[in-house]
Amino acid sequence: MTRRDWLLQSYLGLGGIALAGQENPLAPKVAHWPARAKSCIFLFMEGGVSQMDLFENKPELVKRAGQRMPQAGNTEGEIATFSAAPNRIIPPIAPLRQWGQSGRWISELMPALGGVADELAFVHGVKVDNNNHGPAVYHTLTGNQFPGSASVGAWMTYGLGSTNRDLPGFVVLGDRRGATIGGAGVWGNGFLPAAYQGTLFRNGDTPIVDLKRREGMSEQQQRSELDLLQWQNEQHRAGRTNTGELEARIAAYELAFRMQAKAPELVDLSGETAATQKLYGMDDPISEPFGRQCLLARRMVERGVRFVMTLHGAGGDRWDDHGDVKGRIPKHCKEVDQPVGGLIQDLKARGLLDETLVVWASEMGRTPFDNNLVTDKPGRDHNQYGLAVWMAGGNVKKGATFGETDDFSVRAAGSPIPVRDVHATLLHLMGLEQDRLTYLHAGRYKKLTDMGGGVIREILALCRAAGGGSMPRRAAFVFGFWAEETRMAIDLQTELKQVHALLDQLPPAKLGAVRSLLGVMFGDDDGEEELTEADRRAIQFGLDSLGEHVTVSMEEVLADFGLTVADFEAMADEGSPRRCSRH
Repeated sequence: MTRRDWLLQSYLGLGGIALAGQENPLAPKVAHWPARAKSCIFLFMEGGVSQMDLFENKPELVKRAGQRMPQAGNTEGEIATFSAAPNRIIPPIAPLRQWGQSGRWISELMPALGGVADELAFVHGVKVDNNNHGPAVYHTLTGNQFPGSASVGAWMTYGLGSTNRDLPGFVVLGDRRGATIGGAGVWGNGFLPAAYQGTLFRNGDTPIVDLKRREGMSEQQQRSELDLLQWQNEQHRAGRTNTGELEARIAAYELAFRMQAKAPELVDLSGETAATQKLYGMDDPISEPFGRQCLLARRMVERGVRFVMTLHGAGGDRWDDHGDVKGRIPKHCKEVDQPVGGLIQDLKARGLLDETLVVWASEMGRTPFDNNLVTDKPGRDHNQYGLAVWMAGGNVKKGATFGETDDFSVRAAGSPIPVRDVHATLLHLMGLEQDRLTYLHAGRYKKLTDMGGGVIREILALCRAAGGGSMPRRAAFVFGFWAEETRMAIDLQTELKQVHALLDQLPPAKLGAVRSLLGVMFGDDDGEEELTEADRRAIQFGLDSLGEHVTVSMEEVLADFGLTVADFEAMADEGSPRRCSRH
């Protein structure tokens, strides 16, 4: 028995808890199921992006420009009140056109984004629970409209850890013009251990204040100081409980020490070619700040940072356009269009888009009308019912659309889409199951989606393992394909011999090939071996495809593995694990 096993089994496992406290909380963790996306870049446009000006073609707004809009149905609060009051419809400030083979409607103010339209999947008509900025920002970024909950990035690093021990697992790239509404709370850890909070990188040449070593101090001297400080902190911690904040501070000291060697290279963009910097709009002083943020985000996911939150909009430069939409929206678009379009292009060119989930969101949408009937610079008010979100990369279905707003772009034309559905989808795309990603706090198991959200499967690509994936991942999908034919339901605690019993339901002509596949996948010789956790995850991945109503031919599945049906049947006939393992 190893020391670790003894600690885990002794005195109700409390020894294991002590051991866990000494481990790196950001060490990589196994996802609940295999996922293509390994990192996430979350582009947050603060203030409330106007969906009808950027992403939704609504001919009625042009046709009825200047007229009073009918009262919005199925709304309450401010939207119901404002739409019932005297108002005038404000048409889109610039034409929208269809881009790419998908025919995606995007404003002519966003040509770079339009150039990558076929990579994007949109969700229209997302609803948040509050019509004011502060609560809406919290709701979008933490799942709760009140302060104190963990942010999306904190949940992802809590569930997955990070693959780079020399950089934070969760980085926030702030707008140089000021702080976001809600401050550090929107990227905080909330009730999760403090190690999972975001680390703010400021936009400029010195992204982290006081990171550089004091002048005249050698690395060895600093190491000695940190060793002494850590010893003192350990002595302080030894006799106390609830030391999460202290442990996070200890870990932060060590991380900062390692970052002194890594961070300068990370933020030094001089090694990027002029063409790359131009791709991100860094040759234009208007788009340079956000271009720098997006380029840094790419460099971070390249180095294994799990979650990068990139913020745009601060102070009077937020997307909060209550007036002068014709003057303000083009400026916002000019600041972000080339950087965002360049980011998607660059990730794709470097082979990173398949393993990077890119998300665009704001805290709300805008109204199609203005209640000010006399101003010559009309604007748009808040609209908690009309948020538009798009995603790209990972296992996102290119060119997909879910949801639609009404003819005036006020609210979802069908059932409302709560923001928790977006959160559930983000977690799913990163390999995390919302109901398994929980944390016990105040007597309740908390989760990002609170009461639970629905994964928006309409924007997921066919849940088919790539040919370069691991054997469990690829084999699990084939298993799921066969399982779909008999609608088998397998308990995750089932032993392998019971799996074989269930396989007897398959037609005899197919049974040999499937048994051969499972034998290679699980290393099974006698059918008595108990499933490992990895085996269960692989089976669950296969079964998960059933819930997505995947319809795919046997030839398509085997083609992912570089096999033909004849190859697969020959493998089963030969019963050769060595030959099977090559595939």
